[in-house]
Amino acid sequence: YNLGEEMEEVSGTTRDERAIETELKSIRLAYEVLERTARDSYQSNRDSIQAAVSEIFSGITGGRYDDLMVTENGQVTVCKEGRRLEPWQLSRGAMEQLYLALRLGVGRSLMKEEAMPVLLDETFCAYDERRLARTLRWLAGQQDQVILFTCQKREMELLEQMGVGYSCILL
Repeated sequence: YNLGEEMEEVSGTTRDERAIETELKSIRLAYEVLERTARDSYQSNRDSIQAAVSEIFSGITGGRYDDLMVTENGQVTVCKEGRRLEPWQLSRGAMEQLYLALRLGVGRSLMKEEAMPVLLDETFCAYDERRLARTLRWLAGQQDQVILFTCQKREMELLEQMGVGYSCILL
C-alpha cells in the first residue's frame, strides 16, 4: 500500500486516473474490434445487402427506381431511368423510403432465410398518402411480422381500405 502511494506521488497519477486510463484503453480496443467485425461482415454480405435493399426499394416505390448501388464505403446511389442519383437528390419522402429499405434490406440479408420481426416507430410521418399506401401494401405482402407504433390513424385506415388484416392495440 505504501509503495502504491509512493508510485502515485512519483508518477503524478492517482489510482483513479490509472483506472480511467485502463478503461479508456479497453473501450478503444472494443471499438476497434466492433468496427473491424462490422466492416468484415459488410464486405462479406455486400452483394446480398445491395440486392435486398434494391428489391425492397423498388417494391415500396412501385418500381419507380431501377436499381441501387452500395459502394465500398457504404454510400448509396439510386438509379432512375438510367441516371444515378445521390440520396440528397431524392425527395424527402423517397429518402425516407430509401432509409426504410436500407434497414429492412440489411436485416433481411443478415437473417438469411428466417423471417424477422420488424418494429416501426413513427416511420411513416414524412410519407404522403400514395407512398404510405404502397409501402403498407408491400409490407403486408411480406412474411415478416410487422409491429407498427404510431399516434396516427391513417395507417389503420389505409390498411382497412386495402382489406389487409391486422391486429391493433390502442393505448
